[in-house]
Amino acid sequence: MIFDRFKKFMGSKLQKAITGGVIGVMCLSPIISFANDAYFWSVTLNTHNYTVMSYVDFDDASLSSTKEENLGNFTSLKDWKQFGMAEPSSTIDSSKLSKDDFKAFDGSGESNDVHVFMFPGLRSTTNDIDATAVDMNQANLLSQTLTNSLNQIVEDIKTTADNYSFKNPDEYANLLRRIGYCSSTAGANGGSCSFRVNGTYFEISKGNLANVPLANEQLSNDDYITLSSGSFKSSYPYRFPKGYKKNQALYDKHPNWETDNKVAFDSSDVEEKETEYLTWGDAIIQAEYSYYVKGWSYDNISEIVKPGKIEQMFTGLLSSVLNEIRSLLGLYQIPDLVFNGGSRAVTYYKGMMPNTWFSNAKKFHMICQGIAFLLISGALVKLLVEKNMSTINPAMRVNLIEGIKDLLLTGVLLILALPIFSLLGTINEQLVAIFSVSDPNTTSAFALGFGSGVSSNGGLLGSVIISVVFFIMMVYMNFVYIVRAIMISLLFATGPLYIVSVAFGSKYKGLFSTWIRELIANIYLQTFHAIIFAFFSMSGFM
Repeated sequence: MIFDRFKKFMGSKLQKAITGGVIGVMCLSPIISFANDAYFWSVTLNTHNYTVMSYVDFDDASLSSTKEENLGNFTSLKDWKQFGMAEPSSTIDSSKLSKDDFKAFDGSGESNDVHVFMFPGLRSTTNDIDATAVDMNQANLLSQTLTNSLNQIVEDIKTTADNYSFKNPDEYANLLRRIGYCSSTAGANGGSCSFRVNGTYFEISKGNLANVPLANEQLSNDDYITLSSGSFKSSYPYRFPKGYKKNQALYDKHPNWETDNKVAFDSSDVEEKETEYLTWGDAIIQAEYSYYVKGWSYDNISEIVKPGKIEQMFTGLLSSVLNEIRSLLGLYQIPDLVFNGGSRAVTYYKGMMPNTWFSNAKKFHMICQGIAFLLISGALVKLLVEKNMSTINPAMRVNLIEGIKDLLLTGVLLILALPIFSLLGTINEQLVAIFSVSDPNTTSAFALGFGSGVSSNGGLLGSVIISVVFFIMMVYMNFVYIVRAIMISLLFATGPLYIVSVAFGSKYKGLFSTWIRELIANIYLQTFHAIIFAFFSMSGFM
């Protein structure tokens, strides 16, 4: 009897569990749309360091609508020869756009048979045209080329306009729109288009007039525009072939598109509906539409690319743990370490060691200097003894002259030790300041791992992996600069003892040369790091 009740109880519980599991799976499973897999080129604004950020994301055919459809309707951008919005002002100011300025791109969720930012862009009810690695590579190549060149022209404009800094995101967005309009107008139709930033006149014209090497074999000189301002002139790729039309890179990479009429379109559909090029203007419109209409920027890119729940949970947990560790350890950000930023600019003596360390090291330096002068007295006694013997021994007379020279040199070095140390620190500080204009924390995407915290960027696993790498770099660089500060303070404090070795002849001069070499190497390690970071930042790698 009891056994029967137990079986009945377990049976009902098991049945409920299975039923609940099936319902849960059905609820979690996306609605089948019978479309093809593709890759979506997402473009957003980074309003912290004023750069355009791009991301190529896989668009699963099983989703009820595409990522581009969820964002808006960009079908009108298929005509790359004109900018998709009204002509912006040629005077860059802080005027703010409204949602009404983007009415042409309303209609998120609508089903479109043409997708400008998808690879491939045409929709099909079969999986015969699913995107492959070829499509992904093309999307990434296009994304990298256009994003880097767009960010580079903005940096060049800021530098040429007396190192201008944007007052707010709206001013940055207005400059981007003017660049997008001028590049599309001049690039497609020839002629020139101008604007002013901080009173500086700029002109954009068609072609690779600065003879910049082509960034990729798919590009030609017609894919470039040239920015001119006074003596400054540089060219940039403003458009990139999407790849699917005739004579483009991906034209013959999908041979099954016309096999046995299995697909919903053929090459004539591609020629008619696919866009030939994607341009700066297209990227700018998508980024600003996301920002002004949807309220999305690079901080919440997950609203566009929609990472999975597990991915969001994992990235959120990992970024939280890393930030907690960073706070507990009191780690400095790498730009602060390398460029003497943040609190280090005030609490560190010329970027070498904490002010309190320098104060104590200077006291010990004076003690060592007193000891050094006592040792000089011993060396002087030694010389006097040698002087008494020099009248008899010619060799001793030569040693006496060398000894006097060494003694005088030692005295001068001991007196000037503190000013020389300060001069070395000042030169290092000024050199670092020269390269600090390319601080990755303010001018490039390298800020992803160098900000005040470790960013998860809305749950994107890739960004957290990058943040982990940067976190490891942050720990390592903090360790390096702690060791550097210890070494410099010890070398400075005990410096007089190494300097006085000069007074005791060539046998001990090696101690001085080793000491000065180590001191200079540790001080100018920061300059070396600043040059390396500036190089990679300005080269677009960060």
